[in-house]
Amino acid sequence: MRILSFAAFVVFALAVSACDGSDAATCDWEGVTYAQGASWALDCNSCTCEADGLVACTEMACVEEPSCTEGGTGYAEGESFEVDCNTCTCTEGEIVCTTESCFQTCEVNGETHVEGESWSVDCNTCTCNADGTVTCTEM
Repeated sequence: MRILSFAAFVVFALAVSACDGSDAATCDWEGVTYAQGASWALDCNSCTCEADGLVACTEMACVEEPSCTEGGTGYAEGESFEVDCNTCTCTEGEIVCTTESCFQTCEVNGETHVEGESWSVDCNTCTCNADGTVTCTEM
């Protein structure tokens, strides 16, 4: 899911006029004085000291971009998701998945058989089905 940012422009009245009688103005912002025309970053936004000594800042929603993408879906760092029977995790910008076999298994008399496998029991043939059940011929 991608969230679109919108920009708004906000002007803050924090002007400081020059003391020498000139028209040059400065702006004070969070304890720092900026010269007229100066710009600075504020999170994902930018601010500028305007000619009238006011501070103007954009107000975009700061949305963290996904670190990883799989199948058109973005995932944040550390986020996990399922692919078939495996778990995948976004790790340092890469998708890392477990590598479990996704075949259905059947347990019979302490033995594990995989989907589609057939074996003999006495004169009968048994098969491990896709739903985990076992079917056997009856002779």
